[in-house]
Amino acid sequence: RQLASRTTEIALYKYLLADPVRPHADAHSGGGKIDVYNIYTGAQEGTLTAAGAAFGKMVASSDGAFLYAVDWASSQLRVFDLRSRQLTASWPLDTVLTGFDSGYVDMVYARPNGIGIVVLTTGQIFRASDGKVLATKVATAERPRDQMQFFSVLKSSYLAVSPDGLRIYSTSSRQRSPNTPFYWDMDYSEVDSGTLSFTKPYLASPAQERLPQAGGIAISRDGKRVLMLSYGGGVSLWRPEDLSRAGMLTQGLSLNSDTLIVAADGRIIVVDMMDNWKFNILSPSGNLLKTQSTVLPASTVKPGDSSSIYAWTSGMVVSADGAVVIQSASLQVERDSAYLLTFTPITP
Repeated sequence: RQLASRTTEIALYKYLLADPVRPHADAHSGGGKIDVYNIYTGAQEGTLTAAGAAFGKMVASSDGAFLYAVDWASSQLRVFDLRSRQLTASWPLDTVLTGFDSGYVDMVYARPNGIGIVVLTTGQIFRASDGKVLATKVATAERPRDQMQFFSVLKSSYLAVSPDGLRIYSTSSRQRSPNTPFYWDMDYSEVDSGTLSFTKPYLASPAQERLPQAGGIAISRDGKRVLMLSYGGGVSLWRPEDLSRAGMLTQGLSLNSDTLIVAADGRIIVVDMMDNWKFNILSPSGNLLKTQSTVLPASTVKPGDSSSIYAWTSGMVVSADGAVVIQSASLQVERDSAYLLTFTPITP
């Protein structure tokens, strides 16, 4: 059954993260604390804090040991040990994030040759173990008819990682239209105490049909398909070897441009613009399996309350086991709103 967190907050949770190992969800509202919830009980189990921080995007290491969060207040990447829930390091970003909208910075964790790295759309790549800067502007991209700095294309894009950790896929800037995906390959060696080499980005052929503004990018669990969500353009499929178009995943759905999730079992979650307070669960081949409501009774957290809790589809995440959707939600309390999380089972 659907659950809601047992405690409420005075501000809406803006960023959510599913723990890759534990049955936990991390959530924050843009301030200096990150709350940790149990996704199966709704109980808050702890808090990560950094005084004066203004957190943005978060990622976790694949083993669940560390959480990395962009701090807009200090222009640093904050590192937390998820076992002790303590702040362990702060790594400076090479820019004061001038020109970056806080909602437009993406970040992923990858493991080329088994070494953890953190890749940001600011252009920086950090070694995840100690913060060594392995790259600052990454590369220069070439396009027919013009050349542009890859950094400017990457600046507000979406990122995804291949299953082997050796390739980063990206959309062009989410503000750019038309839009096509591209990728670059990486190789890590211990030369000079750690060196990351990477190829120039490989872009889809200009002959490929380009799509409207990007809303997300993801990789199928077997690594054989690249999925790109476009505003008003649905989910397009691309072959990873040469980024040639392989068709469209969704038919008959007018999709919101900010929700594209591939769950652990390969199912795909999207949101139809025509369905208020609902999300769609698709099979790996794109067949609609279920439409799930995101409205649940307030009595879930307040016995006897006849009102409803409304969970937002924007920013939703799925647990590492693919069993639970976690969403930011609101509840009307007299004349004010209270904010919380909801946990919706989606097991077949």
